[in-house]
Amino acid sequence: MNFRTVEFQIVETSANIRRNGLMTAAAITNAAACLFVLGAFALALWNLSSMTEKLSHESRIRVFFIKDVELAEAKDLEQEIVARFGPEIDESVLIPREEVLRNFTMEHPSIPDVGLEEIKPFPHELQIKLRDPERWREVTELARADGRVDEVRSGRESGLEPLLKLRRMTRIGGIVLVVFLGFATLLTISNTIRLTIYARRREIGIMQLVGATTRFIRFPFLLEGVFHGTLGALLGGAALLGGYTSVVSWIADTIPAFEKWLVYGVDQLAILFAGLVVSGLLFGLIGSWISVSRHLESG
Repeated sequence: MNFRTVEFQIVETSANIRRNGLMTAAAITNAAACLFVLGAFALALWNLSSMTEKLSHESRIRVFFIKDVELAEAKDLEQEIVARFGPEIDESVLIPREEVLRNFTMEHPSIPDVGLEEIKPFPHELQIKLRDPERWREVTELARADGRVDEVRSGRESGLEPLLKLRRMTRIGGIVLVVFLGFATLLTISNTIRLTIYARRREIGIMQLVGATTRFIRFPFLLEGVFHGTLGALLGGAALLGGYTSVVSWIADTIPAFEKWLVYGVDQLAILFAGLVVSGLLFGLIGSWISVSRHLESG
């Protein structure tokens, strides 16, 4: 296909879009609605995945030492754990029993603190935050095997294990759901484009009678599909991001503490918008190809 033929096809495609304004509007509206729903589900799953990811990374393994263990001995275990899991440890904090007591009295001002410093009711505490929370079992086993440790709270005790399970389920389930919705969106857009092709079956028949090749017939419909899908994605994506930013602003004003868990960065929303536009372009192209091929085969 030479340049003049391509130019002619583009001009014809533009003319066909204008002539079939009602079907064009229906195809674009349908594509916008489908991609809006797809983007909304993807955004919801992204937020859920981000939330579980942040919660799991903020969870800490808490190691409580036996009461008569000195601070120097507690530091020895901390250094041993850091030496063993160095790159995996994001943060390690050893809290002396005196600080644990101060924190307790500040959190419970109604409890009298007279004489508590003498009896030393709390042991030293070591808090460990991992870069990869999935390694919590290894750290826990090492700490529990040490004779200076009285108790280790992690995994099931601290809610970390359920969080990690939820994170894994969110990742796998999110991918499956987005793929399923993407496939449904492709079928819906394909069927809509098929209606526009059916409405122009006479035009296609005339082109076949005068000897036009399948490639020549298919090309303008592919361009129209790309136009429908891309414009639909732009409209659906703009509506989605406009509504989402309004919701995020409302949450920031109403529940400020919840704002940090949300996906709302400009770069993140730009990635989502670009993904919708690319998806719309591909869905329009593939949907047109499927619809035209079926029509030509049946004809």
